Amino acid sequence: MQMLGTRNPAGSLPENQRAALISLLADDDPAVYQLVRSKLLSYGEIACEWLRPQALSSDPKMRRRVQEILSLHARRKSDAAFLEYCRRSGEELDLEEASGLLAQTRYPETNRAAYSALFDAWTETIRSRLKPRGTVEETLGTINQFFRKSFGPTEARAFIEDKRVKLSGPPRNFAEQAVSMFGHELYEVFFKGYTMKQWGRSPEEIPADVLKRLPFRFNYNQSYYFHRHQGLPKNGYTEVVAGILMHPRISVHYGVLHAPETPTAGYDHVIFTGPLDEWFGYSFGRLPYRTLDFENFVVDGDYQGCPVMNYCDADVPFTRITEHKHFAPWQSYEKSVLSREYSREATPDDERYYPVQLAEEQATLQTYRTAARESHGVSFVGRLATFRYIDMDVAISEALEAARCILRARADKVPAPTFPHERILTRW
Repeated sequence: MQMLGTRNPAGSLPENQRAALISLLADDDPAVYQLVRSKLLSYGEIACEWLRPQALSSDPKMRRRVQEILSLHARRKSDAAFLEYCRRSGEELDLEEASGLLAQTRYPETNRAAYSALFDAWTETIRSRLKPRGTVEETLGTINQFFRKSFGPTEARAFIEDKRVKLSGPPRNFAEQAVSMFGHELYEVFFKGYTMKQWGRSPEEIPADVLKRLPFRFNYNQSYYFHRHQGLPKNGYTEVVAGILMHPRISVHYGVLHAPETPTAGYDHVIFTGPLDEWFGYSFGRLPYRTLDFENFVVDGDYQGCPVMNYCDADVPFTRITEHKHFAPWQSYEKSVLSREYSREATPDDERYYPVQLAEEQATLQTYRTAARESHGVSFVGRLATFRYIDMDVAISEALEAARCILRARADKVPAPTFPHERILTRW
């Protein structure tokens, strides 16, 4: 790499001398050509203007030597531009711009803007063909990887702020909530296809609240929740529940059929955690739920390196794969058991996982809630009984607080709340 040398004053060579000098480029003596080339290069950019008309000369030797000088000048100019950029930018240089400037030191004819546009178009094509996997909880890592950036938290916030769609009013559905949070690109790749598979409906039909519960943070924290302290029972939830049920004041009865006609007969108070419409014998119609089918398989070693991997592309039939051994990293296994999840509409015989809250179902839901409030001796607790899409930590917290509410009501000899979670939300 060479620096541009000292230049003679522009236009200091008379026209007749200039013509004579250029004519010597076709001289058969290589030594003469070398002297003439050095002289012309010393004039810098103005010499290139003299030479360009000769690039179309009928003399092949003249055309070749003129092109050589023009190329050499361009390379020296590119060397100077690259070195100046490095001095000016220090450690904050843009890698893509620096790479383009470096390429021009060898190939000065490179059109950096055109190649950058082609590369961006190629990147978008590749993105559209990839099967995106992963989660967006680790938002900063996702942003940097997806957009080919190296942002810190503050830069990422500003970047996403520019991507966000500014709505004229509150988001009316999942799609509007998504683009108002982080823009179209992340929505299209990570949310749209996954949401259609998970709910079996267009994101425009799904309430905005479904997305509001999802953490979106600008750091490398991969935890799903914002809680400071998080963990899993060392031996699983089965052991926890079994320990609760072993209490001497708790008895477990199997095969007890629920009778909608006399649901609380024989009990002082019932806490119902099943589907809300089932309690009333579906007398006002069935509420919509989604269920899951699990496809289990076993592999040697480690399959995906994390407990849960989402598969966001609409062409992949399952929504995610769970690799169970990663929930217990303190244990070691040579093999690994995994489960693919397939979401579909629940039938009457299916186990119901997710309540589907759509606008057209609100009237039926409100009818059931009104009937519940008019009932006596029963409290409805949990995701199915309250027909809400809540996370596990919220369900557990509400269950504990519901128990306290009901016990206080019994101690005060007043009716227990029908929906304890409403008391909890009001108090907070």
